[in-house]
Amino acid sequence: MAERPNIVVLLSDEHSPLTLGCYGSQVVQTPNLDALAARGVLFEQAYCQAPVCVPSRLSFLSGLYPWRIGAWSNVSPVPAARTSIAGYLQQHGYFTATVGKMHFVGPEQHWGFAYRPYGDFAGCSHQPDPIGLAPRLTILPAGPSEIPEEEQQESIVNRLGIEFLRSDDRKEPFCLWLSYNRPHFPLRVPRRYWERYWPDGVDLPDLGPNFPERLHPWMQFHRRYTGVEGWTEAQWREARAGYYAAVSFIDDKVGEVLHVLDELGLRENTIVVYFSDHGEMNGEHGMARKMTFYEPSARVPLIISYPRVLPQGIRVSEVVELVDLYPTLAELAGLPAPEGLDGRSLVPLVTTGSAAGRKGFAISEHYSHGVPGPMRMVRLGDWKYILYLDAKPSLFNVKEDPREFVDRIDDPGAQRIARECDRLLRDDWDEALVRANFIPSPTPESNLNRRPNRPPNQYLTPEGELIDAETFYGDVDWTRGPL
Repeated sequence: MAERPNIVVLLSDEHSPLTLGCYGSQVVQTPNLDALAARGVLFEQAYCQAPVCVPSRLSFLSGLYPWRIGAWSNVSPVPAARTSIAGYLQQHGYFTATVGKMHFVGPEQHWGFAYRPYGDFAGCSHQPDPIGLAPRLTILPAGPSEIPEEEQQESIVNRLGIEFLRSDDRKEPFCLWLSYNRPHFPLRVPRRYWERYWPDGVDLPDLGPNFPERLHPWMQFHRRYTGVEGWTEAQWREARAGYYAAVSFIDDKVGEVLHVLDELGLRENTIVVYFSDHGEMNGEHGMARKMTFYEPSARVPLIISYPRVLPQGIRVSEVVELVDLYPTLAELAGLPAPEGLDGRSLVPLVTTGSAAGRKGFAISEHYSHGVPGPMRMVRLGDWKYILYLDAKPSLFNVKEDPREFVDRIDDPGAQRIARECDRLLRDDWDEALVRANFIPSPTPESNLNRRPNRPPNQYLTPEGELIDAETFYGDVDWTRGPL
């Protein structure tokens, strides 16, 4: 049997593809991810299956759309009856490990990963910063972090991940996931990253014509929900500087891992994947956070490098989905993909250029906070159609209008494509089930009940004991609500 490849997955949280040099940014410095793209395959049109953490993660780990597995919101439990890609690889001889944020809800905190020494076992992973605001998470103030760099979650993830890679008793073949919190807010970073962008290295988005009136009513609701309606230009500059700095911090962490793989001679026979669970609006359309189907939120960076098998330095323009990762990793590992997955392997598309067997579209869905009701999106060719249940849909030609300023839903010449997109979204989809499980945006009072009761991250000892990783919060009462 041929030597099976190792797998290293580098997963970030809330990373918009608009903020990488290899995706066209002229502002954000990402030399390590740019270098990874030069040695691999960059997917220009990759979409998450949900623009919010837990549903997206449960989806790409299972290879199934969120609604199929009951991944409705950030409090949806792991569908333990399903086999994750990690569990599937483990069944076929891989040693599976993960370090960092996984956002698993419920008692199942491994879901196919045999080794998990550090992460968000208690249900929260983001380190509140400034420390005095704990346990609250805020977008602003952005700026230099109060947390020592060596105790930043990303630093701990790399320290333990690299320790695994260097270990004399490391088992092969292995599948290692390193999962980072950033560039998700709080937008607080080690000072050296903040100073790259503040005050003169940050730009502002083009908000386009007729703003904010042109926004769909649900997107105007989103702006109110996230509290950014009254933000000043200075506040947007601060937030964007913090976000850019967080991206550069992640880029350096990726570079550290790639350097170790090269140093250990593992690179040629290791599949390296970089992607994010969803994007971030980061001021585009005057919006922050995710929970929308605009490109900065629903589209994600996706780079796959495997020099032994895959071409290097190519860009794929076809529409792909994160559910495609499960069958792709299975095929690259020499395994047949399980039956019934919603994704399709990307290997034929990359190695032969053939789109045969692909669906030709991508679907994303959102069933919880930030919007008034369930919504679903399809990207088909140059078009993106958004179905808002009980509200008027939207339609954009992303090729002609990449900033999505012009809603074409009332254009007589676009009605055929609108009908086709609507059909794709409603086929093989249980609208009644979706309606029954929609979770309205929480009130501040209900949010109090979702606060963690201990610091964000824990170490798991070999004996199964959880030890709080954060020691810099002092006597913070983790059960109290926002200040």
